[in-house]
Amino acid sequence: MSVVPFQRPEKPEPHMSGQAVCIGCRHEWVQAAPIGTWQYECPNCGAMKGLFKHPVGAIEGDLAFVCNCGCEALTAYQRYGKFWLRCMACGVDHTESIFG
Repeated sequence: MSVVPFQRPEKPEPHMSGQAVCIGCRHEWVQAAPIGTWQYECPNCGAMKGLFKHPVGAIEGDLAFVCNCGCEALTAYQRYGKFWLRCMACGVDHTESIFG
């Protein structure tokens, strides 16, 4: 039998944890990861579509935009001179809903 010595790192890497949700299958779980990691493997479907449920601090009682499919993650981009805002899970265009 051999013994492998483990040493504590001089500067431990900071981690974050919280509720995560898969934008593919909607499975929810608690995730811990190094700060800066933004995408996680879903333990239910195996897809790399896991995101923290409240990544920027929305908490109980806050008003938040949620797509009809239940997803809170939106992507924004400019194409053909127009600004677009779409749901990251189902792709529905919410540009008019937000900006009129």
